[in-house]
Amino acid sequence: MRYVLVDGVVTRDARRRLPGRGVWLHDDQKCREPALRKGGFARGFRRRVSVPEDLFGPEPVRPEA
Repeated sequence: MRYVLVDGVVTRDARRRLPGRGVWLHDDQKCREPALRKGGFARGFRRRVSVPEDLFGPEPVRPEA
């Protein structure tokens, strides 16, 4: 999933059309948690950023195999 900065706030770019520097992150909990905890977004954008609480939304429900 691609994320971009809109007025200093990290925003999900599902259509990959928003302008500016993008940061790519796997769309699963294993990748999202460290990115938030260890400052991955700030490092990727090379500046301080604001990450909204609802950036990732609810965890998707996956059918059991």
